[in-house]
This record gives sequence, structure tokens and C-alpha cells, in this order.
Amino acid sequence: MALTTEEIHALLTDATRTYGYGADLLDADDGFVEDLSAYFAGGSLTHNNRAEVHGSGQLRLLCERDWSVDRVRPYVTVTAGGVTDRFDQGIWLLTRPRVRLGCTPAVYEVDVLDKVSLLACEIGDAYVVESGTVVVDAIQQAITDAGYTGSTPYLEGTGGSTTLAADRVWVLDRTDPIRYLDVVNALLGEIGYNPIHADNAGTLTSEPETDPATQSPVWAFDLSDLDHDIVMSRELATETSTDSRARYNWWRFLRIGAESPAEGNGQYTVDHSEGGHEYRASPMEIEAADQTTLESRGDQIVRDDEQTLRTIPITTKPLPILGHLDTVTYSDPQVGIVTCQVREYTQVFGRANTRATLEVLE
Repeated sequence: MALTTEEIHALLTDATRTYGYGADLLDADDGFVEDLSAYFAGGSLTHNNRAEVHGSGQLRLLCERDWSVDRVRPYVTVTAGGVTDRFDQGIWLLTRPRVRLGCTPAVYEVDVLDKVSLLACEIGDAYVVESGTVVVDAIQQAITDAGYTGSTPYLEGTGGSTTLAADRVWVLDRTDPIRYLDVVNALLGEIGYNPIHADNAGTLTSEPETDPATQSPVWAFDLSDLDHDIVMSRELATETSTDSRARYNWWRFLRIGAESPAEGNGQYTVDHSEGGHEYRASPMEIEAADQTTLESRGDQIVRDDEQTLRTIPITTKPLPILGHLDTVTYSDPQVGIVTCQVREYTQVFGRANTRATLEVLE
């Protein structure tokens, strides 16, 4: 039986908790082959939530496998009070390894990528999605056309019935070749969804773009409660950096494919100049199936441009529940109480810690 959110929090903060890790060997269809835990010697996995292919890392195996076909599903276990829960950490593609000499048994250091990398192959031809096609169907078709194998992709939310108002054409260009990943992410943009990513179950997925500050936090870091908090380093946790972004106060967004765009019909303008001097961003064309999506995506760009970037790097005890673009809260005597988005995180197997960079949203 799956644990509730409250039970998972209690497990991960229990003073008696212990950690373990293991891995499953999977085939090219994500089917279970065997328990690889006895041959899994650790490593680390990094998720950069702003990267095109979010996941990468290095794992150490004590056995040879079919590096071009087999996949690995690492996991973390946490035990406390007689309860053990397992947290899968995605499904990863193997590359040809480096072999560490002088070790018995041999240690194979394998660079790994998440399953989004399966879509990052060139199409080698023009690609057309006709007007009237259901966008979600076109996304699924592009994933299939890329030769993807594995668990069925899943798109959350309510964008399933939106159709294309005009043909979408990607021309063959040898100097700037189009990949299936470009097509998939462009079509997701049409319905206001985030770029495709792989979740902790190894499923390709996406969800509607939303303001992260409105999301329910998955964790609350509170350095004033060190008995129950899992942050390991106060020094790292209180370190912040700032990076002021461009100070625009006027934006114009145009929907790609709109004929004779006008305000409210293929065009969206945001003016925050308050009657003063306008510092205009360059007009931006946006993938959007309709005006509502255009405005939603434009508002997200405005929020990003107006925000001053403050980051908080932390090292914690294992936090295997972290996923894609999670929102968390962070409380520290020097920083205060802030809402953050997890910009990047690394799960380390063997050393029992998680490293994360939090981006302050306020």
C-alpha cells in the first residue's frame, strides 16, 4: 500500500531512519529483466529542470550489459519504525562505459541519460502536421515516429481536445536540422504545456504551464527546526546569489501562424510602464493554438523577466521525492521564509545525500 504524503514526510524525517539503494535492469520496452542491486555500486543522477534533456548522470555497475539496449531503474529505500518505502528515480539509458582498471570485480562507469534523449534525433526530412489535427495526437505520433519504445507517454491536464488552426510545417534545413524533440516541444507549446520530460517512474510526460508560486509545496525546509529538518549544511543553505534580469516593462507577443494579428486576436501586449518610459522587449512569436494559450505563455515570460534571480544551494539527507519543477518553502534566519522552485537537484547513491539549487520566487 502506498504511503500518504504525511507518512512519507514522517518517514524521511524520522530520527531512526536508514537508507539503501538498488537498481532494476530493464529491456528496451521498460520491461523488468532482473534485480541488478548486487551489481549496483552507486553513482549520482542530476536533473536540470531548465535543460532540454533534464536528466543525466553516472552510475557504477559491477557487470557487463548490452549498453546500447538495456536500461536501468535506480531506486532509494528508506526504513524507519519497521516501515520501508521505495522511491524510484527514473529510467535511464546506458552508454558505452569506462572500465576502471585494477578492480576486482571490474567497475563499469556508465554515463546515463533520461528517456527524453530518445527524441533528440534528427528527422532528416520535412515534417508536417495538418490543420485540424488534435494536438495531443500529433505529439504522440511524433514520439512514435522518433522510434520511442517504453512506457506510454502521459500528458496531464485538459489540453486533449485542442486542434491545430493551421498546418504546422517544419522544413528540411541542413544547416539547422529539425529533431523530433523540437516538434514535440513546439506542439506542447501550442497548448500551453511545459517541454516534455521524464518523471520518476520513467514516463515521458508534460503538464500545463503554471505560475510555480501558486503550486502546493512538496517540502518545507525549516532550519529553525533542526531536529526534524533534513538540511545537512547551514553554510550552504544560507548562501544566496542574485542575478538581475533585463528590466523590460513592455512586451508584445504574436501567435505563430496568425493572419493579420491584432490585439486580442493573435496578438497580446503587456504594458507595465505605468505611463513612464517604455523599455520594450523585442516582439516575440510564440507557439500557441489560441489566444488564451498565447496570453498564458506571454504572462509566464513576463514573470520570468521581472523576477530577480536568487538561488539557494543546499545539501540535504536523501530526498527521493523530488521531481520536475517542484515548489518548496525554505525558512532560514538569514533569508527568511521564501517560496522556491527546485531549479536543479542531484541524488547521490552511497553517500546518502541530495544536493539541490532552489530558485527564490518572491
